[in-house]
Amino acid sequence: MHQPRPIVFYYGRESHEPWRDELREAAPGSTILLGPLNDDQPLDKIEAAYGGVRQEMLPRLPNLRWVQTTSAGVEGILYPEMVASDVVITNCKGIFSIFIAELAVAHLLALTSQVLAAALRPDRKTWLYKPLRATELYGKTALIVGMGGIGSEIAERIQAFHMKIIGIDMIRKAGAGITLLRPDRLDEVLPEADVVFVTAPATTARKLFDRDRLFRMKKGAYLINSSRGKVVDTDALTEALQCGHLAGAGLDALDPEPLPPEHPLWDMMNVSITPHIGGNTDALDRRRFLFLKENLWRYVRGVPLLNVVNKRRGF
Repeated sequence: MHQPRPIVFYYGRESHEPWRDELREAAPGSTILLGPLNDDQPLDKIEAAYGGVRQEMLPRLPNLRWVQTTSAGVEGILYPEMVASDVVITNCKGIFSIFIAELAVAHLLALTSQVLAAALRPDRKTWLYKPLRATELYGKTALIVGMGGIGSEIAERIQAFHMKIIGIDMIRKAGAGITLLRPDRLDEVLPEADVVFVTAPATTARKLFDRDRLFRMKKGAYLINSSRGKVVDTDALTEALQCGHLAGAGLDALDPEPLPPEHPLWDMMNVSITPHIGGNTDALDRRRFLFLKENLWRYVRGVPLLNVVNKRRGF
């Protein structure tokens, strides 16, 4: 059994106070710091930190060895000095996957069932039945670009609709009932998909869905973006929707964020937009804390950490 060694751990905001005792149980003898990360803290003694470390703060933390982020995406902390340092970064990949997958499927169902169009119609108080024609998902083909935690959770849910599922990923193995392809096959299979779920990491996929790829998609297909806004070219997506090439889009992430009030996407009844709320649920805070607690337990005992980020690759 690995014996814990005491460290100085920066935990963060005072609002975290209720769970500080649990961290002391995970790391006996350690100092758990609360409050802003500034000169009021013993910066030269901090060995591990929760949350972000600003670029200007890194030189003032000479003993920093580990940072546990609060999110899955880590692009905000991967500035050159951090990438070049020996600091280990772990992210919260996986803890957001359940609700982000639920939200992605909710976007799709809102579009295909015509619930969104019915709710947004100016004359929605008039009982008009025939103009609203829904699209069944049964037997349709779904393409999931990025089969990590979110993509896998989406696949699990849409299997209930008896959809054919194709996954694009360079690392993972296929689950049951899923055809998994390498990223170099993306353009080949895009025209086959009735629905494209985008869950690829933004760090390696800036404008992954540019105009060429959006118009390579099957006419009448749906795009659901559960990644980062910059993965999809917003102007090109708007064009593809306006001309009728795509049937609809479900977007929890946009570029820019927030989307300007005058942007035409707001007025389209075949576009479902949520303000980047994926993962923000009643279960999030506790789930994120328990992951931090597990990694802190591991760190003070020298046990391998979970979700170590490859700083060069960005995920």
